[in-house]
Amino acid sequence: MIKRHWGEKILSGEKTLEIRRGLCVAHKGERIGLCYSRTGSIYGFVDLVESMGPFSQDEWYALRDRHCVHQTALPYGANTCGWVMANPQRLETPIKIVRSRGAVTWQTVNV
Repeated sequence: MIKRHWGEKILSGEKTLEIRRGLCVAHKGERIGLCYSRTGSIYGFVDLVESMGPFSQDEWYALRDRHCVHQTALPYGANTCGWVMANPQRLETPIKIVRSRGAVTWQTVNV
């Protein structure tokens, strides 16, 4: 799940580095769907190319054009990492899905 504001930046190609607490090694190399928070739909797809971090303060600052976050402090402190995304594909019509209950980071769906 991702907030609509950030998802729109990813799907437009403006944001290529999603900031998260921790690395994502398990899904590296996969094409993933972006489902916005508080919705039950996939709005587009991206390739999860790489997982980077944890970031130092200098790395955080140097990558600001890629992650589009304008705060100076690391949002997750020493656990601030980035997921590199490429090849965004926005869907003309979002795909409805049935979400799992609770907080969901990853969910496999057939589309």
